[in-house]
Amino acid sequence: MPETLANKIAAGEVVQRPASALKELIENALDAGADAIDVVLKKAGSELIQVIDNGCGMGPADAVACFQRHATSKITSIEDLERIRTLGFRGEALASIAAVAQVELRTRRVEDEAGTCVRIHGGTLVDTQPCAAPGGTSLAVRNLFFNVPARRNFLKTPATEFRHLVETFQFLALSNPDVGFTLTHDDNEVYRLTPSRAAAGHEALRHRILELFGESYRDALVPVEETTSYLSVYGFVGTPEFHRKSRGEQFLFVNRRYVKNRYLEHAVASGFGDMLPEGAFPFFTLFLDLDPRHVDVNVHPTKAEVKFDDERGIYGFIKAVVKKALGTADLTPRFEAGPEGRSFAATLHTGGTPASSAPPAPEPRRPAGASSPVPSFPDSPFRVGPGRGGSRDDGRGWQMSLGTSAGSPARLTGIPAGTLSGRLYGDTPTPLAAPTEATDGPPEAAEGPDVQGVPSVMNQVGRQEWEGP
Repeated sequence: MPETLANKIAAGEVVQRPASALKELIENALDAGADAIDVVLKKAGSELIQVIDNGCGMGPADAVACFQRHATSKITSIEDLERIRTLGFRGEALASIAAVAQVELRTRRVEDEAGTCVRIHGGTLVDTQPCAAPGGTSLAVRNLFFNVPARRNFLKTPATEFRHLVETFQFLALSNPDVGFTLTHDDNEVYRLTPSRAAAGHEALRHRILELFGESYRDALVPVEETTSYLSVYGFVGTPEFHRKSRGEQFLFVNRRYVKNRYLEHAVASGFGDMLPEGAFPFFTLFLDLDPRHVDVNVHPTKAEVKFDDERGIYGFIKAVVKKALGTADLTPRFEAGPEGRSFAATLHTGGTPASSAPPAPEPRRPAGASSPVPSFPDSPFRVGPGRGGSRDDGRGWQMSLGTSAGSPARLTGIPAGTLSGRLYGDTPTPLAAPTEATDGPPEAAEGPDVQGVPSVMNQVGRQEWEGP
């Protein structure tokens, strides 16, 4: 078939909406080594998507060749597929975009005296000539899907398409806190992100999260970090009370590539245990770094799906490190209930001091056979009853769990601080009854087999589950 027809067919997979084109253009800029990227949008990307960077630029020959199918400088052999570190490598994006839009490319290498301008309309080369241009590349995509009316008619409302564009901008900016970004839509500046010069990775990422989402996230971020010879994980999870009603603010990166993986997203949620209400989703921004030979990114043209050679092991690792991070964090959630709006705060960290409005703490653990009365909260709207972790007089204490159901108040059951901290924070736990089977998510993935280095992590956080009400 003619090359223009083949490119138009391929565009159906690579360029699904304006956000797809924006993703490919920003990834090219990042692969070119840019540390300043400007994004200009008009009419939610349907009229203009322009990305300007200060990367390495291209010479005249490469400026024309980059619009050919499978033209790439990022891999040259089959062996390169096993060690991909760049965001792009398939050589399909620019050819696919140019097949369904009007594209103008201006680029110049630092050592060149003049730049190169290339214009392509609907996959057909219209013009190429020298031009004045700063070092780097500017690529403007106008009238996306102008020659594919059916695809253009199926675009959503401008508000919906703009939301997808912003989400794409956000995850690419999150994964590169050392790069400055601006986003302008219809001549209105939406974001101006300054590059972080912080030496520590967590501080740079924290700076970028606050720039993107606001200061309200500052006290809700719990750092996560663990490294083994097989895999390293770092980033932030939100505190349990900072949960969301959807998965919109869950960002998972593999070797700095944004991916969607419900299986590993479930691993993060499992690390929270019963601290999350039913139907709630935690906020997280997590980076997984592992040898490229253990992950296949060549699954789909969009490169948003990856395959691991030990996915179950990674599941168990992520669950363990999230549980450990939450266990060592200073979490003081506040619960409110009752018609009078009475509340109490329960400190979950070892040695914490309850707030002034909190009820008295349960009595310390007693020796086996000693009397261990249930603590009483006469002014609290919560009902008190024994937990499932042990009986009143077996020395194993009381288990605290909070839960609500329609039309009924929450239930609080006491637990001695030593027992709770042991189960949440890695101290040697008091023997407990066998935990019940997990009811959420894939049962075969409840723990996952150990990967190299995981057993030590599991020992730190403890394998006992915090049972719910």
